[in-house]
Amino acid sequence: MNDQSFDEAIYRIVKNGKNKHINPLAFYFLRDALDTATLKYKKDSENRHFTGKELSEAIAEYALESYGHLAYHVLTTWGITKTDDFGIIVYALINEGVFGKTAEDKQSDFDNVYDLKEKLYNPMFPCSIALKK
Repeated sequence: MNDQSFDEAIYRIVKNGKNKHINPLAFYFLRDALDTATLKYKKDSENRHFTGKELSEAIAEYALESYGHLAYHVLTTWGITKTDDFGIIVYALINEGVFGKTAEDKQSDFDNVYDLKEKLYNPMFPCSIALKK
């Protein structure tokens, strides 16, 4: 899919208003996280599919690589507060035909994979000074 088609898909998602708590930038971030994870983990594999759990882990890794100690703040600014929000974004993109899925995949695969705040803060700070939940 070219960038213009992706932009059009995001426009339709935003216009629909169903997921208005999520900033459009989050859709671009998730696409970039998936692209990076695919190149990093699946580049030599014919199976380029990620489960909800695998993609959630890859998104956290990409967020930390991209934004460091600001990762949690950036994602929450975009309306992402839990892994369930990854599922909302992924399934909005699936419904637009941008992403594909298998028969076994479901949006709930992204529910409560990990605590986003804990995942994005703890790798950056020793346990003794980790931020409280």
